[in-house]
Amino acid sequence: MRQKGVVRLLLATGISAVVLGPLSATGWLEPLHLALYDRVLQLDQAVNGSGDTGDVLLVTIGDRTLKHIPERWPFPRAVFAKAVSNLKKAGAKVIAIDFIFQGRSDPEDDRILKEALAGNPPVVLGATLDEESGSGVALSEVHQDALWGLATKLRDRDGVIRKSLTYLVAAREDAKGVLSWELQVLRCATKIDVPSLTAEEGQVSFNVPDGERLRIPVDTHTSSFWIRYRAHSADFSQLPFYQAWKGDFDADLVKDKVVLIGLFSERFHDVDRTPIGWMPGLTLNANAFLTLYRRDFIKDVPWPYVLSVNFALVSLFAWIASFCRTRRLVGLGAASILLFLAASYGLLTQGYLWDYALFPVGMPLAVLFMRKIRSIKGLFQP
Repeated sequence: MRQKGVVRLLLATGISAVVLGPLSATGWLEPLHLALYDRVLQLDQAVNGSGDTGDVLLVTIGDRTLKHIPERWPFPRAVFAKAVSNLKKAGAKVIAIDFIFQGRSDPEDDRILKEALAGNPPVVLGATLDEESGSGVALSEVHQDALWGLATKLRDRDGVIRKSLTYLVAAREDAKGVLSWELQVLRCATKIDVPSLTAEEGQVSFNVPDGERLRIPVDTHTSSFWIRYRAHSADFSQLPFYQAWKGDFDADLVKDKVVLIGLFSERFHDVDRTPIGWMPGLTLNANAFLTLYRRDFIKDVPWPYVLSVNFALVSLFAWIASFCRTRRLVGLGAASILLFLAASYGLLTQGYLWDYALFPVGMPLAVLFMRKIRSIKGLFQP
Protein backbone atom coordinates (compact mmCIF):
# COMPACT_ATOMS: atom_id res chain seq x y z
CA MET A 1 0.00 0.00 0.00
CA ARG A 2 2.82 2.39 0.85
CA GLN A 3 4.44 1.71 -2.52
CA LYS A 4 1.18 2.56 -4.29
CA GLY A 5 0.93 5.77 -2.30
CA VAL A 6 4.45 6.79 -3.25
CA VAL A 7 3.76 6.06 -6.91
CA ARG A 8 0.57 8.12 -6.78
CA LEU A 9 2.45 10.97 -5.12
CA LEU A 10 5.22 10.92 -7.71
CA LEU A 11 2.72 10.78 -10.56
CA ALA A 12 0.66 13.65 -9.14
CA THR A 13 3.59 15.96 -8.45
CA GLY A 14 5.21 15.00 -11.75
CA ILE A 15 2.08 15.86 -13.73
CA SER A 16 1.76 19.12 -11.79
CA ALA A 17 5.36 19.99 -12.62
CA VAL A 18 4.78 19.24 -16.32
CA VAL A 19 1.69 21.47 -16.32
CA LEU A 20 3.20 24.34 -14.31
CA GLY A 21 6.60 24.35 -16.01
CA PRO A 22 5.42 25.83 -19.31
CA LEU A 23 2.94 28.11 -17.52
CA SER A 24 5.71 29.62 -15.44
CA ALA A 25 8.26 29.72 -18.23
CA THR A 26 5.93 31.65 -20.54
CA GLY A 27 4.91 34.06 -17.82
CA TRP A 28 1.27 32.96 -17.48
CA LEU A 29 1.69 32.84 -13.71
CA GLU A 30 3.52 36.17 -13.58
CA PRO A 31 0.41 38.29 -12.77
CA LEU A 32 -0.31 36.17 -9.69
CA HIS A 33 3.35 36.19 -8.68
CA LEU A 34 3.60 39.99 -8.95
CA ALA A 35 0.27 40.55 -7.16
CA LEU A 36 1.42 38.45 -4.21
CA TYR A 37 4.84 40.13 -4.27
CA ASP A 38 3.15 43.54 -4.02
CA ARG A 39 1.15 42.43 -0.96
CA VAL A 40 4.24 41.10 0.77
CA LEU A 41 6.15 44.31 -0.02
CA GLN A 42 3.26 46.39 1.35
CA LEU A 43 3.37 44.37 4.56
CA ASP A 44 7.13 44.85 4.83
CA GLN A 45 6.78 48.61 4.35
CA ALA A 46 3.95 48.84 6.90
CA VAL A 47 5.81 46.80 9.53
CA ASN A 48 9.35 48.11 9.07
CA GLY A 49 8.57 51.68 8.02
CA SER A 50 10.49 53.92 5.67
CA GLY A 51 13.94 53.47 7.11
CA ASP A 52 16.47 56.31 7.03
CA THR A 53 15.52 58.98 4.50
CA GLY A 54 17.41 61.77 6.26
CA ASP A 55 20.11 62.13 3.60
CA VAL A 56 17.54 63.00 0.92
CA LEU A 57 15.64 66.28 0.53
CA LEU A 58 12.79 66.63 -1.96
CA VAL A 59 12.43 70.06 -3.56
CA THR A 60 8.89 69.93 -4.88
CA ILE A 61 7.37 71.79 -7.82
CA GLY A 62 3.80 71.69 -6.55
CA ASP A 63 0.69 73.84 -6.58
CA ARG A 64 2.16 76.40 -4.17
CA THR A 65 5.17 76.87 -6.43
CA LEU A 66 2.93 77.40 -9.46
CA LYS A 67 1.08 80.04 -7.46
CA HIS A 68 4.08 81.91 -5.99
CA ILE A 69 6.43 82.07 -9.00
CA PRO A 70 5.35 84.90 -11.34
CA GLU A 71 6.07 82.93 -14.51
CA ARG A 72 3.90 80.62 -16.58
CA TRP A 73 4.71 76.94 -16.75
CA PRO A 74 7.03 75.70 -18.11
CA PHE A 75 9.24 78.12 -16.21
CA PRO A 76 12.10 79.84 -18.03
CA ARG A 77 15.32 77.96 -17.47
CA ALA A 78 16.74 80.95 -15.64
CA VAL A 79 14.25 80.17 -12.83
CA PHE A 80 15.82 76.74 -12.39
CA ALA A 81 19.27 78.31 -12.54
CA LYS A 82 18.45 80.64 -9.65
CA ALA A 83 17.05 77.81 -7.50
CA VAL A 84 20.10 75.63 -8.20
CA SER A 85 22.48 78.48 -7.30
CA ASN A 86 20.69 79.06 -3.99
CA LEU A 87 20.79 75.35 -3.13
CA LYS A 88 24.50 75.22 -3.96
CA LYS A 89 25.20 78.16 -1.65
CA ALA A 90 23.35 76.35 1.14
CA GLY A 91 25.82 73.45 0.95
CA ALA A 92 23.92 70.69 -0.85
CA LYS A 93 25.96 67.54 -1.37
CA VAL A 94 24.42 66.73 -4.76
CA ILE A 95 21.56 68.33 -6.67
CA ALA A 96 19.54 66.23 -9.09
CA ILE A 97 16.73 67.54 -11.29
CA ASP A 98 14.04 64.97 -12.03
CA PHE A 99 12.67 67.16 -14.78
CA ILE A 100 13.69 66.74 -18.40
CA PHE A 101 14.64 69.89 -20.30
CA GLN A 102 13.43 69.29 -23.83
CA GLY A 103 13.15 71.41 -26.93
CA ARG A 104 14.52 74.85 -27.59
CA SER A 105 14.64 77.72 -25.14
CA ASP A 106 15.87 81.30 -24.98
CA PRO A 107 19.65 81.14 -25.62
CA GLU A 108 20.32 83.53 -22.73
CA ASP A 109 18.31 81.34 -20.35
CA ASP A 110 20.27 78.30 -21.54
CA ARG A 111 23.54 80.12 -20.89
CA ILE A 112 22.48 81.10 -17.36
CA LEU A 113 21.36 77.57 -16.55
CA LYS A 114 24.53 75.99 -17.92
CA GLU A 115 26.59 78.32 -15.73
CA ALA A 116 24.56 77.31 -12.68
CA LEU A 117 25.03 73.62 -13.46
CA ALA A 118 28.82 73.89 -13.66
CA GLY A 119 31.17 73.42 -10.74
CA ASN A 120 30.55 71.93 -7.31
CA PRO A 121 28.41 70.53 -5.86
CA PRO A 122 27.54 68.48 -8.94
CA VAL A 123 24.12 68.78 -10.58
CA VAL A 124 22.54 65.82 -12.39
CA LEU A 125 19.91 66.28 -15.09
CA GLY A 126 17.39 63.77 -16.37
CA ALA A 127 17.26 62.52 -19.96
CA THR A 128 14.87 60.29 -21.86
CA LEU A 129 15.08 57.81 -24.72
CA ASP A 130 14.70 59.22 -28.21
CA GLU A 131 11.37 57.62 -29.09
CA GLU A 132 11.41 58.89 -32.70
CA SER A 133 14.63 57.16 -33.66
CA GLY A 134 14.09 54.18 -31.41
CA SER A 135 17.63 54.40 -30.06
CA GLY A 136 19.89 56.88 -28.39
CA VAL A 137 18.95 59.56 -25.87
CA ALA A 138 17.09 62.83 -26.48
CA LEU A 139 19.26 65.71 -25.20
CA SER A 140 18.71 69.46 -25.16
CA GLU A 141 21.25 72.27 -25.34
CA VAL A 142 21.64 72.45 -21.54
CA HIS A 143 22.73 68.80 -21.40
CA GLN A 144 25.93 69.64 -23.26
CA ASP A 145 28.89 69.43 -20.85
CA ALA A 146 26.48 68.64 -18.00
CA LEU A 147 26.00 65.48 -15.92
CA TRP A 148 22.85 63.58 -16.80
CA GLY A 149 21.28 60.17 -16.42
CA LEU A 150 18.51 58.21 -18.10
CA ALA A 151 15.21 58.79 -16.27
CA THR A 152 13.16 56.30 -18.35
CA LYS A 153 11.49 53.64 -16.18
CA LEU A 154 10.52 50.03 -16.84
CA ARG A 155 6.86 49.07 -16.49
CA ASP A 156 5.55 45.56 -16.03
CA ARG A 157 2.60 44.35 -18.09
CA ASP A 158 0.16 45.57 -15.43
CA GLY A 159 1.58 49.10 -15.64
CA VAL A 160 3.32 48.96 -12.25
CA ILE A 161 6.94 50.15 -11.92
CA ARG A 162 8.90 47.65 -9.86
CA LYS A 163 12.41 47.93 -11.31
CA SER A 164 14.89 50.60 -12.31
CA LEU A 165 17.71 50.53 -14.84
CA THR A 166 21.37 50.72 -13.89
CA TYR A 167 22.59 51.57 -17.37
CA LEU A 168 21.57 51.15 -20.98
CA VAL A 169 23.46 50.58 -24.22
CA ALA A 170 21.62 51.44 -27.43
CA ALA A 171 21.65 48.85 -30.21
CA ARG A 172 24.03 50.78 -32.46
CA GLU A 173 27.64 50.18 -33.42
CA ASP A 174 28.75 53.59 -32.18
CA ALA A 175 26.56 53.48 -29.06
CA LYS A 176 28.00 54.12 -25.63
CA GLY A 177 26.52 53.01 -22.35
CA VAL A 178 24.57 55.63 -20.41
CA LEU A 179 23.92 55.52 -16.67
CA SER A 180 20.46 55.74 -15.20
CA TRP A 181 19.51 58.94 -13.38
CA GLU A 182 19.64 57.19 -10.00
CA LEU A 183 23.04 55.66 -10.63
CA GLN A 184 24.44 58.98 -11.87
CA VAL A 185 23.21 60.62 -8.63
CA LEU A 186 24.80 57.80 -6.63
CA ARG A 187 28.03 58.32 -8.55
CA CYS A 188 28.14 61.95 -7.42
CA ALA A 189 27.06 61.20 -3.85
CA THR A 190 29.45 58.31 -3.12
CA LYS A 191 32.17 58.68 -5.78
CA ILE A 192 31.75 55.23 -7.31
CA ASP A 193 34.31 54.46 -10.00
CA VAL A 194 32.24 54.09 -13.17
CA PRO A 195 35.17 52.90 -15.38
CA SER A 196 35.48 49.91 -13.05
CA LEU A 197 31.99 48.71 -14.03
CA THR A 198 31.76 44.97 -14.50
CA ALA A 199 28.60 43.30 -15.81
CA GLU A 200 28.38 39.64 -14.87
CA GLU A 201 25.58 37.08 -14.79
CA GLY A 202 22.87 38.76 -12.71
CA GLN A 203 25.15 41.42 -11.25
CA VAL A 204 26.64 44.84 -11.98
CA SER A 205 29.52 45.94 -9.78
CA PHE A 206 31.73 48.99 -9.21
CA ASN A 207 34.70 50.00 -7.11
CA VAL A 208 33.85 52.45 -4.32
CA PRO A 209 36.09 54.61 -2.08
CA ASP A 210 35.53 52.53 1.07
CA GLY A 211 37.30 49.63 -0.64
CA GLU A 212 34.30 47.29 -0.67
CA ARG A 213 33.01 46.71 -4.18
CA LEU A 214 29.40 47.77 -4.80
CA ARG A 215 27.49 44.78 -6.17
CA ILE A 216 24.01 45.42 -7.58
CA PRO A 217 21.85 42.33 -8.29
CA VAL A 218 20.17 42.89 -11.65
CA ASP A 219 17.99 41.20 -14.23
CA THR A 220 20.26 39.54 -16.78
CA HIS A 221 18.35 40.87 -19.79
CA THR A 222 17.61 44.46 -18.73
CA SER A 223 20.35 45.20 -16.17
CA SER A 224 17.60 46.49 -13.89
CA PHE A 225 17.25 46.10 -10.11
CA TRP A 226 14.21 45.70 -7.87
CA ILE A 227 13.30 49.02 -6.25
CA ARG A 228 13.02 48.54 -2.49
CA TYR A 229 9.98 50.72 -1.90
CA ARG A 230 10.13 51.81 1.72
CA ALA A 231 9.04 55.45 1.73
CA HIS A 232 6.00 57.50 0.76
CA SER A 233 6.23 61.21 -0.02
CA ALA A 234 5.46 62.19 3.58
CA ASP A 235 8.47 60.20 4.83
CA PHE A 236 10.92 62.62 3.17
CA SER A 237 11.96 66.12 4.21
CA GLN A 238 10.52 68.56 1.67
CA LEU A 239 11.15 72.11 0.50
CA PRO A 240 8.82 73.90 -1.95
CA PHE A 241 10.65 74.89 -5.11
CA TYR A 242 9.53 78.52 -4.91
CA GLN A 243 11.34 78.87 -1.55
CA ALA A 244 14.51 77.47 -3.12
CA TRP A 245 14.04 80.00 -5.94
CA LYS A 246 13.59 82.89 -3.49
CA GLY A 247 16.38 81.68 -1.19
CA ASP A 248 13.85 81.73 1.64
CA PHE A 249 14.80 78.60 3.59
CA ASP A 250 16.98 77.35 6.43
CA ALA A 251 20.40 76.36 5.03
CA ASP A 252 20.65 73.54 7.61
CA LEU A 253 17.78 71.82 5.82
CA VAL A 254 19.93 71.59 2.67
CA LYS A 255 23.48 71.25 3.96
CA ASP A 256 25.16 67.93 3.03
CA LYS A 257 21.90 66.57 1.60
CA VAL A 258 21.20 64.80 -1.67
CA VAL A 259 18.67 67.28 -3.08
CA LEU A 260 16.17 65.93 -5.60
CA ILE A 261 14.09 68.48 -7.55
CA GLY A 262 10.94 67.31 -9.30
CA LEU A 263 7.26 67.70 -10.17
CA PHE A 264 4.78 67.35 -7.34
CA SER A 265 1.41 68.49 -8.62
CA GLU A 266 -1.48 66.51 -10.09
CA ARG A 267 -1.55 69.05 -12.92
CA PHE A 268 1.61 67.48 -14.35
CA HIS A 269 0.15 63.94 -14.34
CA ASP A 270 3.55 62.70 -13.14
CA VAL A 271 2.11 60.01 -10.88
CA ASP A 272 3.00 56.34 -11.23
CA ARG A 273 1.72 53.00 -9.95
CA THR A 274 4.08 51.24 -7.57
CA PRO A 275 3.72 48.09 -5.44
CA ILE A 276 2.92 50.25 -2.39
CA GLY A 277 0.48 52.58 -4.15
CA TRP A 278 0.41 55.60 -6.46
CA MET A 279 3.19 58.12 -5.93
CA PRO A 280 4.77 61.12 -7.69
CA GLY A 281 7.64 60.32 -10.02
CA LEU A 282 10.00 62.23 -7.73
CA THR A 283 9.16 59.98 -4.76
CA LEU A 284 9.48 56.90 -6.94
CA ASN A 285 12.94 57.97 -8.08
CA ALA A 286 13.92 58.80 -4.51
CA ASN A 287 13.08 55.22 -3.52
CA ALA A 288 15.15 53.91 -6.43
CA PHE A 289 18.09 56.08 -5.40
CA LEU A 290 17.84 55.00 -1.76
CA THR A 291 17.84 51.35 -2.82
CA LEU A 292 21.29 51.96 -4.34
CA TYR A 293 22.50 54.41 -1.69
CA ARG A 294 21.68 52.12 1.25
CA ARG A 295 22.48 48.93 -0.69
CA ASP A 296 19.01 47.77 0.27
CA PHE A 297 18.77 45.26 -2.54
CA ILE A 298 16.32 42.46 -3.29
CA LYS A 299 17.97 39.38 -4.79
CA ASP A 300 16.23 36.67 -6.79
CA VAL A 301 16.63 33.20 -5.31
CA PRO A 302 18.27 31.03 -8.02
CA TRP A 303 15.68 29.17 -10.07
CA PRO A 304 16.96 25.62 -9.31
CA TYR A 305 16.46 26.29 -5.58
CA VAL A 306 12.99 27.72 -6.23
CA LEU A 307 11.95 24.61 -8.18
CA SER A 308 13.44 22.23 -5.60
CA VAL A 309 11.74 23.89 -2.65
CA ASN A 310 8.39 24.17 -4.40
CA PHE A 311 8.52 20.55 -5.57
CA ALA A 312 9.29 19.42 -2.02
CA LEU A 313 6.51 21.54 -0.50
CA VAL A 314 3.91 20.47 -3.05
CA SER A 315 4.88 16.81 -2.59
CA LEU A 316 4.66 17.09 1.19
CA PHE A 317 1.24 18.71 1.07
CA ALA A 318 -0.08 16.22 -1.47
CA TRP A 319 1.11 13.34 0.73
CA ILE A 320 -0.57 14.78 3.84
CA ALA A 321 -3.72 15.57 1.87
CA SER A 322 -4.06 11.93 0.86
CA PHE A 323 -4.98 11.13 4.47
CA CYS A 324 -7.45 14.01 4.90
CA ARG A 325 -11.12 14.40 4.21
CA THR A 326 -12.28 17.19 1.91
CA ARG A 327 -13.50 19.45 4.75
CA ARG A 328 -10.19 19.32 6.55
CA LEU A 329 -8.32 19.64 3.27
CA VAL A 330 -9.64 23.16 2.60
CA GLY A 331 -8.51 24.42 6.00
CA LEU A 332 -5.17 22.67 5.64
CA GLY A 333 -4.66 24.23 2.19
CA ALA A 334 -5.44 27.74 3.43
CA ALA A 335 -3.09 27.32 6.40
CA SER A 336 -0.33 26.03 4.12
CA ILE A 337 -0.62 29.03 1.79
CA LEU A 338 -0.52 31.42 4.75
CA LEU A 339 2.62 29.69 6.05
CA PHE A 340 4.14 29.89 2.57
CA LEU A 341 3.44 33.63 2.37
CA ALA A 342 4.84 34.10 5.88
CA ALA A 343 8.03 32.36 4.78
CA SER A 344 8.07 34.58 1.68
CA TYR A 345 7.78 37.66 3.90
CA GLY A 346 10.65 36.42 6.04
CA LEU A 347 12.80 35.94 2.95
CA LEU A 348 11.97 39.43 1.69
CA THR A 349 12.97 41.04 4.97
CA GLN A 350 16.36 39.41 4.42
CA GLY A 351 16.50 40.75 0.86
CA TYR A 352 15.47 37.64 -1.08
CA LEU A 353 12.63 37.08 -3.55
CA TRP A 354 11.36 33.80 -4.96
CA ASP A 355 8.39 32.69 -7.03
CA TYR A 356 5.16 33.37 -5.13
CA ALA A 357 2.81 31.60 -7.57
CA LEU A 358 4.14 28.06 -8.00
CA PHE A 359 3.15 26.69 -4.58
CA PRO A 360 -0.36 28.22 -4.33
CA VAL A 361 -1.18 26.90 -7.82
CA GLY A 362 0.84 23.67 -7.71
CA MET A 363 -0.57 22.51 -4.38
CA PRO A 364 -4.24 22.12 -5.40
CA LEU A 365 -3.20 20.72 -8.78
CA ALA A 366 -1.14 17.99 -7.13
CA VAL A 367 -3.99 17.10 -4.78
CA LEU A 368 -6.45 17.00 -7.70
CA PHE A 369 -4.21 14.77 -9.79
CA MET A 370 -3.49 12.50 -6.84
CA ARG A 371 -7.19 11.92 -6.20
CA LYS A 372 -7.85 11.34 -9.88
CA ILE A 373 -5.04 8.80 -10.05
CA ARG A 374 -6.33 7.02 -6.95
CA SER A 375 -9.82 6.80 -8.47
CA ILE A 376 -8.58 4.97 -11.57
CA LYS A 377 -9.37 1.33 -10.88
CA GLY A 378 -6.74 -1.26 -11.66
CA LEU A 379 -4.00 1.28 -12.24
CA PHE A 380 -1.68 -0.37 -9.74
CA GLN A 381 -2.90 -3.95 -10.12
CA PRO A 382 -0.34 -6.55 -11.24
